[in-house]
Amino acid sequence: MSQAAQEIRDLLGARPGSVNRFMRRWGRDLVDYATALLPDRAAPFAGLAEDLLVDAIAQCRALPRGADDEAVRLYVIESALRTVRARYRELLETRATPEKATNSYTVEEILARTSMTGDDIARGISEGRMRAVRTDNTMRVKGEDVPGLGERRNMFAYCISGAERELLCLHYRFNLQADQIARFSAASPAQIESQIQLASLRLGEALAGKRNKVGPQTEDGEFRRYIEGRMRDDETSRFEARVVKDKIAQQRLDELRGERQAIKDVFEAEPYDLSRIAVNVRERNPHVPAAVPPTAALWLQVAGIVAVLLLLHRVGAFIAPPDVRLDAAEGAVTVDDNRPPSSLSHGRFVIGQRLTGGGRAGCPGAGHQQPRAHCRAQRPDPARAAPRGPPGAAPGARRAMGPVCFLQPRLGRGVPPGRLHHAGPWGNLGRV
Repeated sequence: MSQAAQEIRDLLGARPGSVNRFMRRWGRDLVDYATALLPDRAAPFAGLAEDLLVDAIAQCRALPRGADDEAVRLYVIESALRTVRARYRELLETRATPEKATNSYTVEEILARTSMTGDDIARGISEGRMRAVRTDNTMRVKGEDVPGLGERRNMFAYCISGAERELLCLHYRFNLQADQIARFSAASPAQIESQIQLASLRLGEALAGKRNKVGPQTEDGEFRRYIEGRMRDDETSRFEARVVKDKIAQQRLDELRGERQAIKDVFEAEPYDLSRIAVNVRERNPHVPAAVPPTAALWLQVAGIVAVLLLLHRVGAFIAPPDVRLDAAEGAVTVDDNRPPSSLSHGRFVIGQRLTGGGRAGCPGAGHQQPRAHCRAQRPDPARAAPRGPPGAAPGARRAMGPVCFLQPRLGRGVPPGRLHHAGPWGNLGRV
């Protein structure tokens, strides 16, 4: 799984720090897209950048599982396009305002972006270190004369409309081709390519006018297709054969290559401090971990304990020791000596224990009366060792062995009938 896809999974799982990682990866791209729509970063630039980030985070569940980095990048761009069309459509309808395409800053902008004071600005202008111009009764200072500001790279973006700025930003900044942009809009790839060509010509004309270069020419469209690699193999070979000996065409190709880089620089905006909107983005994050209030968690624990106790009460009748008692026993009843002695079974009968003694009718052996606890006659196993003789008998004497029976106790309440073969923790069942 790619790193970008893992960050999306962290967002869906509401992992700590997932929003910050998403902003570090995609914040710069979204800020550049917002700057293409508002080159001067005036209001509502902060709200636009915040909405772009929040919507991209909120809709990330639409991504397929296991998406690669390119799929995540296209998703972020598509999410930004949907947000602008749903909330900031008026930005796409703005017209070109070449009068704003300036490289100068107002005094308020200098005070906000630098640590200079008004006295420092006035002193720099009076000493000639800063060049100031007046436009519409507003004093502006050249950007290259202000320490820390420099030239505004995106000042030429005002020479084209808002929709054209968005289109060129997608093409030059995000490297999207006409067929990819057509998937995000209702236009065909041919229409998108024609609009890119027209917008590039207009912006190139503005760049050429500002830099005193030659304006657009009729063959610039074909030259741009060659520079961007959008020609087919046969077209490329024919174009190269035609311009290989044309010095003027080669010079124009070099100019257009430089112009392409200049257009790309227009849409690579200055860094923007995302900490201004990071708090609001985290608060608007819809992916939050599931949490139970402390009071509800306490009641759930109490309910669980009660349920366990009720379960033990219902099951206790099946695992409780049965009540086993002998009402009467006639004759000599002794415990088989082959069973290992146990301090816990002293004076008690345990399950599976062998008993010997007299018998009566119905139970083999003289003098043995069948108690309420039933016994089953069984012949002694000849394979087992014969029991030892009584005390004081001659060595090798054998004790007479009557009928052998297994204790099958009368089971207690709630216990199903049948012989219990294993002596567990409740093995001491009956008392003589």
